[in-house]
Amino acid sequence: MSADGANRLALAVYCLLALWVVFRDVETAPAARPNPQSAIPRTSELLVTARLDRLRASPLGRHVRELLRAEQPLGWDDPACRQLEDVDELALGLPRVELGQAFEALYVAFVSPLRPEEWERCARRLAAARGRELDVSHRGGYRRLALAGGAADSGSLAMRDDGLLLWGGAPQVEAMVATAAGHTPSAVAAEDHRVLREIVGVNGALLVSWSGEPGMLLPGVRAAALRVDMGERVELSGVLRCVDETSCEGHLDPLRALAARLGARERGDFKLHDQGEVVRFRLSVPSHDAVRWVDTWLASEPEPTDLVEPQLAEPEIEALQIP
Repeated sequence: MSADGANRLALAVYCLLALWVVFRDVETAPAARPNPQSAIPRTSELLVTARLDRLRASPLGRHVRELLRAEQPLGWDDPACRQLEDVDELALGLPRVELGQAFEALYVAFVSPLRPEEWERCARRLAAARGRELDVSHRGGYRRLALAGGAADSGSLAMRDDGLLLWGGAPQVEAMVATAAGHTPSAVAAEDHRVLREIVGVNGALLVSWSGEPGMLLPGVRAAALRVDMGERVELSGVLRCVDETSCEGHLDPLRALAARLGARERGDFKLHDQGEVVRFRLSVPSHDAVRWVDTWLASEPEPTDLVEPQLAEPEIEALQIP
């Protein structure tokens, strides 16, 4: 073989090797992680997103795990079917509901490492335990589960192979399927949800935002957001958006009183920013204090009236710093 032919052969071999490496990487690249909040419809006034994997690993993880064991979708109380303990990420949406309206209006989307077959197996066990049949269908890229003979607004579950699961009444599930596909806008696209979440930080372990009729949440407040992170310290970042400056001024005194009350304990960090129609605040406490506070509160089993005015002097919170 001539030197020129050998060079061409070597070049061809190198090209084949390069193509093999490229296609091997494409084939083995992990699929993009689904985002559950992208499935929550824009009609939601309340939007809650939680990274349950991070919350379980936090100092308050014991309480998170107990809550997830107690609250199961579709009422699954079989110890072998407590899938929420394995859920990584959760999003909840609640549109405005009138007094007495069914709570099935709630939108629930979450991401789980479990395969749809595992969810179906547990659903069949639940149905059998209740003497019911399980309806299983495949439509629009989702495996759908519901108890046979249930009402149209009874709980159903739609599962996608990439780990996204949608739960709610049949109308809510259909709305989430359309939103996840991009056919209808999501709640995070709504201005108040988007802007306030950006203000407090979109990557919190727990993030709650509300946007609705002024006064429904607090007097004069038309939107609010709260971010919670848990590590060596528990960090809370909040923001209120009011209809005008006067409305916001009405919330400054209670926040300043809280700051003074916490500062008297000479532990922690509290910052308050008055920006006219927007009020921002940040609270940071050592995790061991937060754990002790939660343990004490749970052990006390407060009456409902106690929940209206929590005893804010209970936790010991670090040195007050208000810029």
